[in-house]
Amino acid sequence: MGYGGGGLSHRLSAGPRWMSFDPALLRQSWPAPSHPKPIVTIGAGSIVVDAHFPAYRKAGFPIAGVYDIDAPRAKSVADKFGVSKVFGSLDEALATDAIFDLATPPGAHRSVLERVPVGSGVLIQKPMGGDLDQATQILKVCRDRKLSRSGEFPATLRADDARNQRRARSEAFSDGSSM
Repeated sequence: MGYGGGGLSHRLSAGPRWMSFDPALLRQSWPAPSHPKPIVTIGAGSIVVDAHFPAYRKAGFPIAGVYDIDAPRAKSVADKFGVSKVFGSLDEALATDAIFDLATPPGAHRSVLERVPVGSGVLIQKPMGGDLDQATQILKVCRDRKLSRSGEFPATLRADDARNQRRARSEAFSDGSSM
């Protein structure tokens, strides 16, 4: 296929006139689960206070409890959000039939995941690991333990990667050569 003659690239560049769908009609929400599984949060840092617990409350998801190695911090967060259970240990938290929200530092994800019950649902906070090797090891643990996982990938890393790729291309061709 060439670039001329009305090919796909030409039609896409035509902009909104060519678009035959209304983005406002795209589904922006899904039906709530009829019996949502409770959530146990491992970690009680600022992301839990500023984002996770407010979002869970807004969505109507039950919070089964919170665990943090800093027990007074976990109690403070639980009190703030009316969460009745503060787990005294990671093992106690992981003994709950729940979805596990790992709001832990990247270096702690793997050791927690290795203890999560096989077949559990987990939400892994960004970044998934400190580097690609750590993230790959974490993915292997999730697969080996059959964990249903969801994770976040920060837009800042994608933007940094794009800048680094542009810089590398620029440096590669700075000697006057061209593609």
